[in-house]
Amino acid sequence: MIWIFGDSYSTSFNHISVINDWGRDYINFKGYVPKSFGDIISDELGVEVKHIARCGICNDTIYELICENAPLINKDDIIIIGWSELTRFRLSGRDSEWCHLISNFQNNFSELPNVSENTLNEIFVNRSLKLYVDEYMKRRNFLNWLFRDNILIHWTPFVHQFKFILGYGGISTISLETKDVVKNRHYSETGHKQLSNNFIELIDNDNLREMYNNISGMKLL
Repeated sequence: MIWIFGDSYSTSFNHISVINDWGRDYINFKGYVPKSFGDIISDELGVEVKHIARCGICNDTIYELICENAPLINKDDIIIIGWSELTRFRLSGRDSEWCHLISNFQNNFSELPNVSENTLNEIFVNRSLKLYVDEYMKRRNFLNWLFRDNILIHWTPFVHQFKFILGYGGISTISLETKDVVKNRHYSETGHKQLSNNFIELIDNDNLREMYNNISGMKLL
């Protein structure tokens, strides 16, 4: 089994939140639903894939989803975790649902009673401080230990924000592939093929994977 955790950059094009939102125009442009890197790796290795990634979520929720599913993950399973922006966070919203907040994004304040925009901006600034980096690295190190018998890959599309986790340059976006007919910074089908090649290389190379999973600071590849 291949387990895919992460935000929208890891979410399958088949997921309803992609089909009905940011992926709709791209799917219409292609004329079919493209495969994400999880689907491509699944086909390549002949192993079933479990998509747990969800659009717009923060690292707290990604970590929570990993913890919830950890008892179901077997020793020989492959785990690929796409970590999101460090500044993303969540607050309790209406109907006891988590409301996910993204910096420089049009957040839905109607879901957050009694929380001002100024408060959110101050939290975004606060979350850029080093303590949150330390918190993430402790979680990453724990997951390295928890899944020590698995093939585990940590990566992020936001490597410029925190350079202590694997990230790749030159990955094709939807805007690039469609020549801006569809303006979207998410990865295109071509980009997902590029990612799948990179991840398969890591799956096959234990030493390289271990080096990237434990590095404290790194440059974009």
